Amino acid sequence: MAYLVRPVLICIALAVQVIRGCPNGWETFDGSCYFIFDIKEPWLAASTTCNSYHAHLADVKDVHEDNFLKQIINKYHLVPAQPL
Repeated sequence: MAYLVRPVLICIALAVQVIRGCPNGWETFDGSCYFIFDIKEPWLAASTTCNSYHAHLADVKDVHEDNFLKQIINKYHLVPAQPL
């Protein structure tokens, strides 16, 4: 089943950040820090936004990371899940 979701910008900080603790407002998962912006930008602009936070765009590697991201997106009520 596919879902239609509103795009959001998700940045992931380098794993080194977790050793010092994630910045305030960021979420921790599997050695990395994540931050979700409620904005829609083209890929290059989104990448630049993440880079300004010393981070990069999230690139989901497995189902566990995917589930984590869905949970934090729902936590902040950024994307109402709607079946297609």
